[in-house]
Amino acid sequence: MAAAERKESLFGFRLRKYVNEAGNVYGENRIMRLLVGLMFLGMLYLGYRIEVNTGNQRTLIIPPFEAKGFLIGASTADLSYYNRIGMMIADLYLDVSAANARQKYAELLKLFSTDSHNRYREKFKKKINDLESYKNISYMAEKRMDKTITVENDTSMKIPVLITKVIGSQLTPAIEISLAVDFHMDNGRFEITGLKELSP
Repeated sequence: MAAAERKESLFGFRLRKYVNEAGNVYGENRIMRLLVGLMFLGMLYLGYRIEVNTGNQRTLIIPPFEAKGFLIGASTADLSYYNRIGMMIADLYLDVSAANARQKYAELLKLFSTDSHNRYREKFKKKINDLESYKNISYMAEKRMDKTITVENDTSMKIPVLITKVIGSQLTPAIEISLAVDFHMDNGRFEITGLKELSP
């Protein structure tokens, strides 16, 4: 029996293209390299599809006492979610007094990204000290109901707010501002990266 007929590959079939042994080994090596290449390409494609599907996946969250839920993905969310969290940020940041500033700013700091946390903690400390130095001064904030929160590219939002300064029992005229919030969604978690007040 010829050497080519005795040669059996790892996959259980006989390669008879070449009469000599070296030719058969060379042919099998080419086939194995081709199969390995195809397997590698298949793994790359599967990894790509997993990443795409993970990015597109959204979860429906229905908080207590809410009529409808929020759709939240790895790097995006629906407008109702941004509206709700934007109103919460405005309340925690702008509606403050000497009595509640520490608690509100502590809650707000939990929403900040790791990179910006320390920077804004120092800013909030200064605001708290100012409020506690003048205990008869406080601020009330409410969202402009005739204007909507605008969101751009799932990275920034502007919240139209009316601020009223309270001195003792006296109210000053309300001032309109926009609260600008820079943020990103990190695997479905909302994280603030920047926060500032803008004139309308």
